[in-house]
Amino acid sequence: MLRLSDEQWERIREHFPEENIPEGRAGRKPVPARKVLEAVLWILNTGAQWHMLPQCYPNYKTVHRRFQCWCAREVLREILRQLANSLRAEVRVTSRSKGQVRAEVSEQK
Repeated sequence: MLRLSDEQWERIREHFPEENIPEGRAGRKPVPARKVLEAVLWILNTGAQWHMLPQCYPNYKTVHRRFQCWCAREVLREILRQLANSLRAEVRVTSRSKGQVRAEVSEQK
C-alpha cells in the first residue's frame, strides 16, 4: 500500500481541492483527495490496470474519474513544475569539473 507522508501531502495539498457536495444531497460522501492521489500513485507505480486497484483504496471508477479531471487541469504538471522550482531554489551549485557537479542544499525553507 502506497501512502504519502504528512509532509509530502502538505507540500502539494493546495493543488487537490476536495470535492464539494452540497449538504442534504443524496449519495455517497466525497472521497478525500489524498486517498485518491495515493491510489493514482499506486496505479502509476505498478502499471496495473484501473480495475485491479486493491480494495484498500477508493473505488477505481472514482479514482480514474478524478485522475482524468486532474489531467485535464494539468494538476500533475503544475506540481512537478513547482517542486522543481523549489528544489532549484534550495540547491546551490558550488563547482563543476569533468562532467561532475557539486552542489549544496541551503537550510532555508
